Amino acid sequence: STGAPPQRVTVAHPTGTVRTDVTPTDTAGEYYLYVGRLAEGKGLPALVTAATRTGTRLIICGRGPLRASLEAAAGERIRFRGYVPEETKLRLLREARAFINPSHIESFGITTVEALLCGTPVIGRDAGHTPWLITDGVNGHLFDSTAELERLLTTFDADRLAHTRSSIRAAAIASYHPDRFMSTIQTVLDEVMQ
Repeated sequence: STGAPPQRVTVAHPTGTVRTDVTPTDTAGEYYLYVGRLAEGKGLPALVTAATRTGTRLIICGRGPLRASLEAAAGERIRFRGYVPEETKLRLLREARAFINPSHIESFGITTVEALLCGTPVIGRDAGHTPWLITDGVNGHLFDSTAELERLLTTFDADRLAHTRSSIRAAAIASYHPDRFMSTIQTVLDEVMQ
């Protein structure tokens, strides 16, 4: 708690670099996707374990010090793509069955926002800032253990979410569009300067 009265607190999500011109697909692919750094704290050992145990098709994009150990532990349906260019990343996000954010430490999670802006549901760890981005059962699901993630990987059905891919995108645009960020910052600055 900051000690500030709630009516004086404004949250501006830093989304100035995200693309908002990607439209959702009507038919998702049969794979789950992770995009990000392959590093400690990102929850990747749990993700690889859960996907391997359930035989889930998973694509992992990114670089980092854990790649070799993750590859050694990965089942046959897990593919490591390394770094992918922006257009490839957006296509993969758009066409994924769901994006998975297993991080224990995410302070905001820009790729989570990018997935939502593509209309893609998110399965995210109930930690850090992720619960602020995901409403369980609406635009994705939250989990807090490897066993719960395994259950979600075997039972996930985007048709059971309260939002369709188009409405996931619309809600994300309303909340995270770069213009909204800039407008919020300008409002705060105007108030401070008065």
